[in-house]
Amino acid sequence: MVFYMDPWHNFKKIRNGIEKSSEFEKSTRTLQNGNGKILWKYWKDAYTFDQENHSLPLHHRLKPEHFDLTPALRMRNHLAEQVLNKDMLYLMKVYKSYRASQGAAHVECQDLEAVVNFLENTSKLIENFTDRRPFYSLQDMRLLTNEQCFKYFQNWENTVNSMTQISATKRNKKMLSDKARFDIYSMVVGFKQICAITFAKNPGTGIVASMSNSNLVENIFCQQRGKNGQNSNPRYSQYGPAINAICLGQTTTTTKCNSGKTEQLPFFKPSTLTKKRKYDQHE
Repeated sequence: MVFYMDPWHNFKKIRNGIEKSSEFEKSTRTLQNGNGKILWKYWKDAYTFDQENHSLPLHHRLKPEHFDLTPALRMRNHLAEQVLNKDMLYLMKVYKSYRASQGAAHVECQDLEAVVNFLENTSKLIENFTDRRPFYSLQDMRLLTNEQCFKYFQNWENTVNSMTQISATKRNKKMLSDKARFDIYSMVVGFKQICAITFAKNPGTGIVASMSNSNLVENIFCQQRGKNGQNSNPRYSQYGPAINAICLGQTTTTTKCNSGKTEQLPFFKPSTLTKKRKYDQHE
């Protein structure tokens, strides 16, 4: 048995941790790695810079809804992915260079360097866990990259815990929550263990990381909530007819939910696969 946390929920937890990070006194998080602070305002500033200075934005998928989050928007997978992926990393690097050319304070430059380092690791995790190319070996470089990213979070935790001159409460505010850190560990180590077991028992079998998730279940739950007046805890009498309507009257796979892309649902055949044309049968 392998305990493996869903990657998409982990990406949302990481984004939620950054969203809470600010320098306000009552803020629940003020993330800091080394001398640099990882603050949500830098994401907003980079987005504003991109919109005001480029006719064609460097990160064209970013919208106000990525930053003005409501409880419903916080559940959307793509809104978390797009503020942590390689496009956001590229934009942040450009913004960092821009601020340096404008004579930004040394403290701000340190903060932006910490943000860039953070995004370098989150972007690699997202790239590997959304990759459609199968894993066939434990020597796959993507597994090594995942472990290196986990070490980044582990070193961050060790750095903060070494600050014994401040209270434990203040130390906890400088890093992601215990649950988020454990779930990252579970995601990286758990996926590798799944690969090890599968390769040992079924040689030649591949595992697609982008389909190793709970999106199909999340997809159905979203439709259940929608059919019961956004009720997250329907009674049996509500759940039964709703699941029949989903299976028979609609579909268990839809893009109108938190999980978004149907190509990343387990056991789902992507619509992008080549289809056999009628005249191919006569060739």
